[in-house]
Amino acid sequence: MASRWLRRRGYRVIGRNLRIARQEIDLLVESPDGGQLVIVEVKSGRSPIREIAHRVHAGQMVRLQRAADMIHRKGFAAGRSIRIDVMHVRLGFPCRHEIRHLRGEST
Repeated sequence: MASRWLRRRGYRVIGRNLRIARQEIDLLVESPDGGQLVIVEVKSGRSPIREIAHRVHAGQMVRLQRAADMIHRKGFAAGRSIRIDVMHVRLGFPCRHEIRHLRGEST
């Protein structure tokens, strides 16, 4: 659902559930203008969006930053900056879903 939402907004999905630097990256996408790689951490659940947001903890962000650093060191970024975003997907019942995309800062 998150990758489809991003594709509709012009992002190009490069990979899903990737393992880099001992960290699983939910989504790795290219920004609509092609100028950035974006690591996307996806959180989902049935609780309100504000509660889902609290499930991304500091340790997890440090591990995602390490993965971004590894992408730079291995040369996969090809001179582009890397941004870490968080997407919150609230699963509705029976079909009303809510998605919130929080853009991070570039590294």
